[in-house]
Amino acid sequence: MKEKIKFIIPIILIIIVMTIFINQKHGFHEDEMFSYGSSNYKYDNVYRKYGKREEVNELLAQKVFNANIFQSIKNLKHYFVDNTEEKDKILNEIVEKQTPIWKTKEEAKEYLSIQKEDILNYKMVYYNQARDVHPPLFYFLVHTVSILFYNNFSKYIIFIINLIFVI
Repeated sequence: MKEKIKFIIPIILIIIVMTIFINQKHGFHEDEMFSYGSSNYKYDNVYRKYGKREEVNELLAQKVFNANIFQSIKNLKHYFVDNTEEKDKILNEIVEKQTPIWKTKEEAKEYLSIQKEDILNYKMVYYNQARDVHPPLFYFLVHTVSILFYNNFSKYIIFIINLIFVI
């Protein structure tokens, strides 16, 4: 019994200290915001100052993701395996149309929180992480816990994950 108490008391103290500090937290580091966005944003892993996607993601959306499976495979080969002038032309047109735009509160919320159509969309999370340097497990967990906070951003999403791993 004494051994159990020696084990449980430090865990309880750690939980109390972590909870006190998360409740005092007011700001965020940009990497924290990227963690939420990479886990929950369907367009890109970065919050762009123009539109929703960077050029390659926009081309993928236009020519690969929005087609049937056979056309997607054909377009993927045509635009991304074969080095076509058409690909360069489309990418240049996309870049030329990009101008910085003012983002709304709703767009920021969409970047940070999970939307109805993206619940359990682990393919999206994997794609976002394939374009980054981190393994996707943590981001899968953030995506999963974000479902509990559907359409709302909360500092407690990552806190819950960290708390579970500390315990």
